[in-house]
Amino acid sequence: MSESIAEVAAAQEALISKYFDLSSATLYIYDHLISLDSEIELFWRRRAFASALFLLNRYLTLFCMLAQFTIFIIPPPAQQSLPRLKVYDYVYYISVIGQFPVWGAISSIRAFVVCSDLRRSICRWSSAITVFALYTAPCGINAYGRFAPVVPSAEAQKMFVIASRMCLSVADIIVVVVTWRQMRRQMKLFSTAVRRRYRPSYASVLLRDGTIYFLVLVPFNAVHLIFSLYSILGQSPRYPTSGIPIFTTPITAILISKFLVHLQEIESATGTSSQSAWQTGLLVLQPSVGPRSREHSPEPSTSTPCRRDGTREGSLQGV
Repeated sequence: MSESIAEVAAAQEALISKYFDLSSATLYIYDHLISLDSEIELFWRRRAFASALFLLNRYLTLFCMLAQFTIFIIPPPAQQSLPRLKVYDYVYYISVIGQFPVWGAISSIRAFVVCSDLRRSICRWSSAITVFALYTAPCGINAYGRFAPVVPSAEAQKMFVIASRMCLSVADIIVVVVTWRQMRRQMKLFSTAVRRRYRPSYASVLLRDGTIYFLVLVPFNAVHLIFSLYSILGQSPRYPTSGIPIFTTPITAILISKFLVHLQEIESATGTSSQSAWQTGLLVLQPSVGPRSREHSPEPSTSTPCRRDGTREGSLQGV
């Protein structure tokens, strides 16, 4: 009786995990389709390092999401044999693990850029290297947990989750703290820009998108830690850790894609390369020329000279 109850519970957990896979894949594919026009316009025609990072982030995640649909297409007997196919197993999990260096490169560049006005370059490089190392640490942890000759115990898997998610959370905290610290003097200008609907700048994108990224993903990592410690929403009996990363992966890729798209939109609107702007420390808000700015802007005088009595030549007095 107890064995049948355990089997039913395991089947329910596996079914919930499948629904998680389907919903997260649907979310990402939907976002990919609605943002495909921005991708084509802003990145396909440009050969730059930012374009390479953007495309890697987009299509590594897309491959992972499409692979998740196999659980609904392939019959259950074939699903049992899929993990034994080394080619499928390695390609899929290499693509999953390969997302972390891409995210780490983007976050480390953010940390390096916002520290551009510090006197000591060692602070810039140490922040960037630390963030990249923290983001790539889950690669080794996940690779060992997946491809180890012996399946790690439940307690070991929980420790792996704690280590990997703590690394990601600390990296996100470093990036957001450095960003807000460097731009604390511009917070008044930033709030004014939001209130008056000024044109976004590189600084506003770093502040806004970086803060949203932090506020969304850190709670996800915290929930994943708690659920894994208490074996809530386990992925399977073999992997009792929480299935929350099924959602954090597409959400992370979506937020990073939006961040890079917003930067490229500013570059297209201003005609200034984001790379050159960052290198020269162009992290100031750029208000657009609106009605108020025109009122105070000097304009060349095209009026006719005035006479001594105060009237203009060629004009009617008293009109």
